Amino acid sequence: MTKVLVVDDERKMRRVLQIELERMGIDSVAAESGEEALARFQSEKIDLVLTDLKMPGMSGLELLARVRELDADVPVIVLTAYGTVQTAVEAMKLGAFDYVLKPFDLRIATCGSGWSRRRRSTAWSGAPRRCRLSTTSSASSVPPAAPCW
Repeated sequence: MTKVLVVDDERKMRRVLQIELERMGIDSVAAESGEEALARFQSEKIDLVLTDLKMPGMSGLELLARVRELDADVPVIVLTAYGTVQTAVEAMKLGAFDYVLKPFDLRIATCGSGWSRRRRSTAWSGAPRRCRLSTTSSASSVPPAAPCW
């Protein structure tokens, strides 16, 4: 089963993300700080990390770098309301799977590549295809789809 680690210092945002993941049939765990997220990442089998960029203490970029040190294959998506070209470039250089500006709709539109199955295959060694996240304001306008990570 896929498990997503949701990291955000805002309780409401964490809960909204978890509710949307539940609607998609995806298990999730939450952390309110980078430090807590790192501890959860080390103690649980995590398949995807969704992290806010700006948080007190360890930032989302610092968390991304630490996750990469522990497991280079787990995708990390950086979420932010304060996006800049500089932080987007830095996130991608650190190995972020994607960099998404808030507000957004968490439902995955389509990937079609079966990246999740290929990522787990020891024979596959290519770069992951990017998911497209809908930026519509209404979750009901986007049909649910299987996650591609």
